[in-house]
Amino acid sequence: MTTFIITLSNLIPLYLIILIGFLLSKKISCCKQTISSILIYILTPIVVFQGISTLQLNSNDLLLPLGFFSLACLISTIFLFKSPKNQLSPISTFSSGTANVGYFGLPVILSILGNEAFSLAILCILGFVLYENTLGYIIATNNKNPFKKLIRHPFIHAFIAGIIIKLLNIEINQNLNFVLDNFKATYSTLGMLIIGIGINDLSKAKINYKYLKITLLAKFLIWPIISLLFILTDIYITKLLSQQSHIIILIFSFAPIAANTVAYASLLQLETKSVSFAVLISTILSLFLIPSSITIFNYLIQYV
Repeated sequence: MTTFIITLSNLIPLYLIILIGFLLSKKISCCKQTISSILIYILTPIVVFQGISTLQLNSNDLLLPLGFFSLACLISTIFLFKSPKNQLSPISTFSSGTANVGYFGLPVILSILGNEAFSLAILCILGFVLYENTLGYIIATNNKNPFKKLIRHPFIHAFIAGIIIKLLNIEINQNLNFVLDNFKATYSTLGMLIIGIGINDLSKAKINYKYLKITLLAKFLIWPIISLLFILTDIYITKLLSQQSHIIILIFSFAPIAANTVAYASLLQLETKSVSFAVLISTILSLFLIPSSITIFNYLIQYV
């Protein structure tokens, strides 16, 4: 119970920012498109660049993006063949393999684990970005050549720039690092604000129970079970990753459905309200399941 209270208290400021975004969008006209563009094209590249350029790389840590990419591909492939075929099948399959690890997951990790986990979290997000822009993009759009989209992704550009700086052993100026830290705080704040704004936008969404059941099954049962098995295997057998990495994996396994699933549904000219509702429900569930899962995980580690 103590772990739950501590974790929840760390997350309460983020929940308040979501609430502010929700209330703000009810009172004034918030341009979600403008905020999204700032996040995607300005803040995300800066945050990723700082995370990678300051990473103290352990070769075992490369298992994180590889693991998340492989797991996303595995789960989406399972749902591709096993889930019922209907109009929303491509979107439900795509969303089974991805999560809102950027705007939601990263601020949560910073709140719970602090800046020490920042670079590792960025590494993990790379796995999701690779999935979304390769197999995920093929599944969602039936486009067989997604790599043009991948090489244009701001995350990839910033990641490569950070790697180059790291390989050349270029030290980032302390004053510049201070500025970059401010960008990181802004990213977390705007990321949670846009979730709140999005919840208000989705409040009148319709319910497609079949789609909702499939996506929530993938997000809150399949992902956590496989992730927990991986973590326990590493703790007791392989012993390759740190405890910090285990917590990051756990948090990301409970992250909500990615908001860009709505964009893909719109691109395919599908009914987007059901997708929007699933994003809303998964976001609300994540707010409560993450502190609960960390509490249960700590209990398992101590007593099992």
